[in-house]
Amino acid sequence: MWGIDTSSNVEYEVSCLKNQKVDYGGNVMSKSEAQALSKDFKLMAVWENAQKGNDPNYFSYSHGVSDGEQAFEIPPKEN
Repeated sequence: MWGIDTSSNVEYEVSCLKNQKVDYGGNVMSKSEAQALSKDFKLMAVWENAQKGNDPNYFSYSHGVSDGEQAFEIPPKEN
């Protein structure tokens, strides 16, 4: 399986992604983007602490575990 994680809206890039053999994608995406992509791809959830997610020093194993635990506790909501 081959996947991507992008901060760009790829809703209109489905043909290109399929041609590149992409199977799944992750992104902080809108409901419409998720609906469009889910027709052809598996989606994965991406979550990070938005208050600290832009600091390169933030990214570590321990912060990844902490963010994962926090994400597990937050119920999903509609965009």
